[in-house]
Amino acid sequence: AALRGVFEPFFKRVRSEIQMLYQLTACGSTGLSGLIERLPGSSKYLLVVDQFEEVFTVCANEAERQQFIELITQAADIQQSRLAIVTTMRADFLGPCLHYPSLHRLIQSQAMFMPPLSGVNLRDAITEPAKRQGYIVEEPLLLQILEDVGKEPGFLPLLEFALTKLWERRDLESNVLTLEQYEKLGRLKGSLDLHAQKVYSYKDYDLDFPIQERTEQELGWIKRIFLQLVRTGELEKDTRQRQFKTKLFEILEDTLDEQEAFRELLEGEQGLVKGRLLVTGQEKADSEPWVDLAHEALIDSWKQFAEWRQENRDLRRLIDRLNDAMREWLKNPEEANFLMGGLLAQIREKWSEIEINISPSLKDFYQKSDNYEKQQKNQQLEQIKQQDLLSSLGFALRSFNNINDFLSTATLNAYRLTNSDGCALLLLKSNGQVRLEQLHCDDAHLKPRIQKVVQALIHRIESSFAFDSSNSMNTKKIRSIADFDSEFNHHLQSGTHIRGIAVLSKQVERGRLYIFSFDPHYTWTERYEKLVRLIADQAAVALERSEMDSEIRRKERLERELEVAAEIQLGLLPYECPSILGVNLAARCQTAERVGGNYYDFICNQDTYRGVDQRESQEIWNIVIGGVMGK
Repeated sequence: AALRGVFEPFFKRVRSEIQMLYQLTACGSTGLSGLIERLPGSSKYLLVVDQFEEVFTVCANEAERQQFIELITQAADIQQSRLAIVTTMRADFLGPCLHYPSLHRLIQSQAMFMPPLSGVNLRDAITEPAKRQGYIVEEPLLLQILEDVGKEPGFLPLLEFALTKLWERRDLESNVLTLEQYEKLGRLKGSLDLHAQKVYSYKDYDLDFPIQERTEQELGWIKRIFLQLVRTGELEKDTRQRQFKTKLFEILEDTLDEQEAFRELLEGEQGLVKGRLLVTGQEKADSEPWVDLAHEALIDSWKQFAEWRQENRDLRRLIDRLNDAMREWLKNPEEANFLMGGLLAQIREKWSEIEINISPSLKDFYQKSDNYEKQQKNQQLEQIKQQDLLSSLGFALRSFNNINDFLSTATLNAYRLTNSDGCALLLLKSNGQVRLEQLHCDDAHLKPRIQKVVQALIHRIESSFAFDSSNSMNTKKIRSIADFDSEFNHHLQSGTHIRGIAVLSKQVERGRLYIFSFDPHYTWTERYEKLVRLIADQAAVALERSEMDSEIRRKERLERELEVAAEIQLGLLPYECPSILGVNLAARCQTAERVGGNYYDFICNQDTYRGVDQRESQEIWNIVIGGVMGK
């Protein structure tokens, strides 16, 4: 964003030009050439990137960091480029640079390492600016400063602050910077600490002996402000990080009095900016104002600040990472790019400690992330549960043995898959009667009530129409079953959710599967609809299969009866049809199979038949007419 701001004046304020600017700065591998072409005239330009270490300490997005580094390092590869780029960085951040090949190559060939000021250069840095203003630095003061500098590694920020304060306390009459004033300031290391502590503790900090102490609320605000303006390092090394002013205001409760008091603390006549502990600014006139530490040396040299930074370091690292995640999400808030995985688990574990130290917006982001992950896990568990239940129902249908068992399983699965309070299955019998086939409800108090309501409504339906096997009456019956939905809902308690799904077999409604919930916030989803329809279809298949199995069993039973009858008949039939004097037989003897289950026969009396010629016999014959079982 800062780089776009540098090149933005060279692009017209129209949509196509702004899009081109964004495209060029987003194109890490080739974008710099396009940006250079937009530079006016033929002059050469110098771009200085100060505090380059903030690429690693402030930027949390690795893709953006990589893109920025690739963009600016192209300057070394462009022949006769009109743009030169210089970066300045603390030497202790060389390590992270080596992970990026383009930076690594440039550091090896073009890096210049600045040694600490020493000797004559250090003396001149102290005395020459004062001399140009007509002032003299006392020799004892110069010697003391040189001695203090030798004891303090990384002294330059401290020296800058100490000389600034010394200049403010200069002797206007003698035009001399004195050792006495330097001692009063606390010398090199103590000057910044002493000044910061006075601004922290007192409103009238500009006096030698201040007396107006800040309130406990103000002291608490200052601590939270400064901890937000520093990023906690992995070891002891912390770095500054500027924050938007609006983010600092999130520290407050939402009251006008507090906001005014906080604004006065930041930027008032007795505030932190006036006391030169903080600075404010904005990139452009229409951009959001930011707040930053006035001196990086505050991080190590203000003892009070150092003590704060040692408190809960692990916790504040987590908060920094939470902030990074929220910044990434805010770039595309419409996407479900919430905080996830191990980091969310760590924050959840420490939430009671983190919650009191973060802004409302950060709390809201965590809650959204937490809810989203729980929702995802619940959906996964729900899918697993649905797969298991549907698999069990499919297995039950494949290994179908008992219609009642299957309908019980189907109803139970519908109840579980929809996370409802209960499920009921009503079937329409062939004689026009409606029967409550299955009911599942975990609430022992509600189940009898539901049974009573259902039975009463069934009785009302059956009493409305006398049974008639004609199609018109069946149609009326079916329509009355469909009307059962509203009746069911009407007779249950207010707020009950009822959903009825038809059990259809060959386009004829065989019954209805009802899902009900007493939760006022219960939502019937499209997925629930599909699942219950699937179960209703399986129930219809099971009913058809049960009827088909019954018909098959009936036929098998009949065939067995016929086989038994045929065996009996074969045992009773004579070997040939008898010839009886005076009788002309009008039919022949046939087995039971061939006469549809009945047989008739003429059997000679056994005592008479033995040894008598059939053709000449005048004995009495027995006429036998029997059923399939030989009765």
